[in-house]
Amino acid sequence: MISLKPNVSIFNNFIISKIILSADYILHSTKEHLFITSGNDGKHSDSSLHYQNRAIDIRLPKDPTPFIVKLNNVLGANYTILREPDHIHIEYDVV
Repeated sequence: MISLKPNVSIFNNFIISKIILSADYILHSTKEHLFITSGNDGKHSDSSLHYQNRAIDIRLPKDPTPFIVKLNNVLGANYTILREPDHIHIEYDVV
């Protein structure tokens, strides 16, 4: 199950779809739900990839470390996953 925080805005493109479907698949195996806390909405730095529709934030799962490792393996090297104090930031960051 995928839920969004009220007023979250997401532009559905290949990058965002891959992040969402991959995260949901991994969380489903632990009987958790994906909760998206930010898309291209909210307050981010001016250079944030959120505004380019290349990043989302999700609620921390019960056990974030194995989730991050699995998601990193699934998404690959072009994606960056950052654990923040109250969420996980996931972005597609190609140089």
